Amino acid sequence: MSTQYEINVSGMSCPTPLNVVARELVKVPIGSRFVIKTDDYVCYMMLLRFLKILGESVENNIEQGNSYIIIGVRNT
Repeated sequence: MSTQYEINVSGMSCPTPLNVVARELVKVPIGSRFVIKTDDYVCYMMLLRFLKILGESVENNIEQGNSYIIIGVRNT
């Protein structure tokens, strides 16, 4: 069973969450699932683009009110 890694950047505004996610993703083993949580819509959209540029797989993205969640698997 693989471990799930959570990166919570709630309360932060861009570009800080991009830096935090980049720094934390390198700690996630390839093939492991990660969950990113934010409460900023602009940041959420930027993170989706950022993950695509990095070549990471996004399996699901959830919008619930002011809470945004990105679920993915580490590829690179």
